[in-house]
Amino acid sequence: MPGEVEAPIHPDDLVRFESDQRDMPEDMRREAGRRSLVFSTRNGNPVDLRAVMNAAPGAQGVIELDGEIIEGVLARADRSDDIPQAEGDAAPAPPPWAGMKYLPTPAVRNQRPMLRRLSGKDLIRPNIVVGNDDRTVYYPSGYPWHCIGRVYVSTNPSSGGWSWTGSAALISDNAVLTAGHVVPWGAANWSAKFVPAHYDGTSIYGPGFERWVTSAQGYNSAGEVAGYDAAVMRLQSPLSLGFFGSKVYSSSWDGSPFWTHCGYAGSVSGTRPNFQGGIVVHDTDSDSPGLEVEHYGDVTPGDSGGPLFAWWSNGPHIVGTHSGDETEYRFPFGSERVNVDAGGDALNNLVTWARANW
Repeated sequence: MPGEVEAPIHPDDLVRFESDQRDMPEDMRREAGRRSLVFSTRNGNPVDLRAVMNAAPGAQGVIELDGEIIEGVLARADRSDDIPQAEGDAAPAPPPWAGMKYLPTPAVRNQRPMLRRLSGKDLIRPNIVVGNDDRTVYYPSGYPWHCIGRVYVSTNPSSGGWSWTGSAALISDNAVLTAGHVVPWGAANWSAKFVPAHYDGTSIYGPGFERWVTSAQGYNSAGEVAGYDAAVMRLQSPLSLGFFGSKVYSSSWDGSPFWTHCGYAGSVSGTRPNFQGGIVVHDTDSDSPGLEVEHYGDVTPGDSGGPLFAWWSNGPHIVGTHSGDETEYRFPFGSERVNVDAGGDALNNLVTWARANW
């Protein structure tokens, strides 16, 4: 029919697709094993290490750096007040060396230690979500699962620690999509690192695939759950892992279990990714310039910025990035808590802008 919006592939059909798995090229394997150390000054200038390195007195093999030197790259954040309207969807792209992997490889959760009551009698396992937690930990190999990663953010880079973490997904070779509230808007000095296919503290492909963030562009929702709570981050150098596409969510897809959500929730297995498939979007609310995409998928802290996506004939497209949860009022007197992903034009425009400008 004219004007009809193409629906995603139903999960019942997706399970019949054959995954196309190939080996990573040898030159990429060599790159993966190299760990690069990046340093800059507190004001963001690059560093000539030969001029600032000194042998530490009395300690063999230890190098001291000038106190004004920090590891990493100081990033810049710009609010998106005038991102142009995208003309159509942003297409996905598997890497040349890998085909599609339609379902991830299941893994096991990291078992957290049991907590003992003060009486010493009973053991307590911390609650995760109300009701059944339907998320599954997976091993992030293959496209597009290795395009999802963990973001580490520091608002005090000289401290050597991280302020918080979130989730993100590649939307080009050198940019990721995440939630706007993952970006430290207004911070005088901040740094961030993206680790694709993060698993037990590092990328499954090796430290050579970690990337510092050099800048961010997006919407500052001031910590509020919002349909425009989205941002893109530019990476210091490209990755060759492929990337997701994006689409503007259509209400014609409401009520069907097309959707998968991924992230790094601390309550599930924070150092390993989790996914939940068969998610139903039950409603959307306009939240200019974005769209609140509301669903009942299981999402908890650490999943922020994780993608909500489905498959089409040309590959996976993201329609939302996780923002938070809110109370929805139901006529006449009821209410319920729902999870909200930021989507609509705000998301698709940012993805298209990042590809055109970075």
